[in-house]
Amino acid sequence: MSPQDFKALRQTDTLETKPDDEERTRELISKHGKKVMFNKNSSKGNHCLYRAVAFVFGMTKQKHIDNLLKAVEQYLLYHSSHFAYHEGVSKKVYEEHVRGFKQHGYGDGDVLIALQAIFRANIMLYQRGKYVSPHCSDNHTLDNTIDLMYVGNHYEAVESSEGMSKRSTDLRNKKAK
Repeated sequence: MSPQDFKALRQTDTLETKPDDEERTRELISKHGKKVMFNKNSSKGNHCLYRAVAFVFGMTKQKHIDNLLKAVEQYLLYHSSHFAYHEGVSKKVYEEHVRGFKQHGYGDGDVLIALQAIFRANIMLYQRGKYVSPHCSDNHTLDNTIDLMYVGNHYEAVESSEGMSKRSTDLRNKKAK
């Protein structure tokens, strides 16, 4: 498989969104006593997944996003043999795919795995009216969880309606140390 074919495959590797997905997903979030945290920066260009996760930790500047992109790239390149094997492509093709994250900004399942490892937190998605764990962490004993909404190829942070959840406050405090 050529690098271009693999890149095209990964960019279309999403389920088709139904017209009522966002409404159903927002209803579920509300039923769980949470709300989507509007992040004015998440709609700027690409990188909404990185911006949503960074927002949970209070990292709102572009340099934070750039640092997070770099950390994800380093993680995926370091583990590229493992990911390439599971993707069924050569290490070279996979590494070219990873280097495209900074430029194109898309985040796939491998990025979610990298973010879980970097922040030592599970990432849970509200999507298609369900609350799911898209990718289990290697370490199932992680205490912290980052909640995100994923609708129509876009990610946003989710927090409790009472304000900042204890989980996110604890995560922010850990990262500040």
